[in-house]
Amino acid sequence: KLLNVKYETPIEVFILCRSVSLLFDIITLYILYRILTKNISLSKELSFFIVSIFFSIICYLAYTYSRVDSLFLMLYSISFFLLTNQKFPKSKIDISVLALISVCCIFSKQNGIILPILITTILLTLNKSLKWERIVIFFTSFLTLLAITFIIYTKIIGYEFLIDFTFKGIQNKIDIEWFYTFIFKPLANSFLILP
Repeated sequence: KLLNVKYETPIEVFILCRSVSLLFDIITLYILYRILTKNISLSKELSFFIVSIFFSIICYLAYTYSRVDSLFLMLYSISFFLLTNQKFPKSKIDISVLALISVCCIFSKQNGIILPILITTILLTLNKSLKWERIVIFFTSFLTLLAITFIIYTKIIGYEFLIDFTFKGIQNKIDIEWFYTFIFKPLANSFLILP
């Protein structure tokens, strides 16, 4: 609406989606570069080379092409930038920021549910005396923000089917054979891993 793009003109919608996706991809690449140079202390040349390979892979797979995957990757990269920073987490606000990123990641793409588990695992590996306090703060913030987002999304914005569809999705059983055939194998084949 801000850019006066109408759904009746699909090419304008496509260009807008692709532009936003490209912007998120560029931000992700910059964050990855900062992780490698600042947090891991790799040389600028090697970091640029690694970022270039990563960019080539996502272009080859068309992983983020006009999709929310670019937002998903950007949120993941922000969280890993924070988690690989030696000075992080310093305060309760830092932990709450991770919780907010986790909620945004879940709403950007459903497999974002993995991020809170990864963050919890990383917080558990910290050798700091306050790790349990940080985990409690993270989960409290995460669950509070998730509940608020659900309420806003279903009651204020008006998408009342979200909760019903979420429960129906959870009730579906995991079919390992289907997952391997239609999800894992095509992805592995794209990386030339499986014959």
